[in-house]
Amino acid sequence: MTSKTNIFSILFLFSFWSIFAQNKEIDSLKQILETSKNDIEKSQVLNQISDLYKTQDLIMIAEFAKQTLVLSQKIEKGLARAYRSIGIVFSEQSNYSKALKYHLKAKELQEK
Repeated sequence: MTSKTNIFSILFLFSFWSIFAQNKEIDSLKQILETSKNDIEKSQVLNQISDLYKTQDLIMIAEFAKQTLVLSQKIEKGLARAYRSIGIVFSEQSNYSKALKYHLKAKELQEK
């Protein structure tokens, strides 16, 4: 029984540490986002933030993915990745038809 408790404690601490590290990275990326004047860099940072939220918060993924999509359409870069992130949001919401639509858009752009 003690070994199971120890294993559970270690797994709990590891997951807590992992989330803490991701939050620190997200905070750093948000600072870069606030200071960046370059739209391409902003798009890349928004995508990175969206990717990091995939393990934490579906609402935040959607928020950053939408921001990325708008900016990516403006600069015509990073659009496939933005579509993929939005597809993941719809998939997690069990809206598979919309998820497929966005994943296919991403695939089409990546094949060009």
